[in-house]
Amino acid sequence: MRRRRSPSASAPKEERKDKERERAFEAIAKLPRLAHEARLAELAKRLGEDLELLREEFEDFVGPEETADKLDPWDEPVETKALLNELTAQLRRYVVLNDDAAVAIPLWTMFAWVHEIAVHSPLLVITSAEPDTGKTTTLGVLHRLTPQSYLAAELTGPNLYRIVDHLHPTLIVDDADRLFERKVDLTHIVNISWTRGTKVPRQVQGTTHWFDPFCPKVLGMVGLALSPALAGRAIVVKLWPKSPDEEIADFRHDDDDDFVTLRRKALRWAADNVATLNGGVAGD
Repeated sequence: MRRRRSPSASAPKEERKDKERERAFEAIAKLPRLAHEARLAELAKRLGEDLELLREEFEDFVGPEETADKLDPWDEPVETKALLNELTAQLRRYVVLNDDAAVAIPLWTMFAWVHEIAVHSPLLVITSAEPDTGKTTTLGVLHRLTPQSYLAAELTGPNLYRIVDHLHPTLIVDDADRLFERKVDLTHIVNISWTRGTKVPRQVQGTTHWFDPFCPKVLGMVGLALSPALAGRAIVVKLWPKSPDEEIADFRHDDDDDFVTLRRKALRWAADNVATLNGGVAGD
């Protein structure tokens, strides 16, 4: 049970603070979610209140679904270039990447962390001409580097829009080689989910529910069995077999301190930069 304020909150001074708090909550709730923590810290300092209690009251105000991830952000500002370099190094620790892939994948990973302000959402497609080139490993590493990632296989259209609407994940789909040829409805839903605000109406117990399929998505496949529309909305990264002289670490698909640290740094970077990337809305 959340703590409640004492009856003394009815005093004029406390009433003014309550009104200021409510106005601030209304303003913060309109900001990108990643900006909430910084603004709550500022509000706690201005009002002279406990930050943890203020977080709980804000959660009551907006509802638990709207609050930030439970992952604690890194405790210091994170430079963009430094984070890109660390993400690249972590990927190259486990996967052989050419220079283009080593730029595209870390940049898309950072995009996933600020996806809540995106208008369009390009697919990240990890592909190769043959098996055993590191696609599944790459997806496994991305699973540990992206926010709220969800690994899926053999999706259908309804699977996709229900999972995304409920979890708002980074959706990662491996072995998607012929998936879109076999499931035409999936092709259509992924295609329309390129743009924010395009939703799928379905009847749920007699009531129309508008499912939102908009989220960052990663596909792993041999070849490029995508429709022209999907291919045109994708960042395609091609992997090649490892040569005998190339050495990489064995990826065990476990979470560890290195991955947690990188996610915390990505969260801090996103929180500090989301307002600027969104055109300064949070500072208006």
